[in-house]
Amino acid sequence: MKEMNSNSQEIKLQIKSVLNTLLKAQEDGNWEAFKSCFYKSENVTHIGTDMDEIWIGWEAFESWMKHIFKIRQGLQIFESSTRIETDKNNTTAWYYQLIDTCIETKSETTRIEGFRHTGVMLLINDKWQIVQSHISAPITEQNNLSELNIEMAHNQ
Repeated sequence: MKEMNSNSQEIKLQIKSVLNTLLKAQEDGNWEAFKSCFYKSENVTHIGTDMDEIWIGWEAFESWMKHIFKIRQGLQIFESSTRIETDKNNTTAWYYQLIDTCIETKSETTRIEGFRHTGVMLLINDKWQIVQSHISAPITEQNNLSELNIEMAHNQ
């Protein structure tokens, strides 16, 4: 049993290393390191923060992210929490991260704390790769909550 726990911890460290590479690549604008974290297939799915930010397939996501890499230079990303779980065969993993960063939506840059990044990774050819990811931003400002309450009341 102890060996299994040790193996599980080693696997989680491998997965964490991929996630660290992903964040560092975004900070540094290192496209090659960034794309090394992802599985390149027409079957992958990536979801952003805006309603229209859903990319099915690597090529669609790659096109968008190349654009983002050109306009977002030198933004710092701080990871505050990461949780990683794996299936019993240690070939599928799911994770979430809480991070503090700046994002750009609709051409506005905003600092967000508690930004959430979740996803699924598969062990493919002895390498952990992201096959599905989703980023979301928490609603923390009173104005956003007030607007949400007004909209919900209006829809009733």
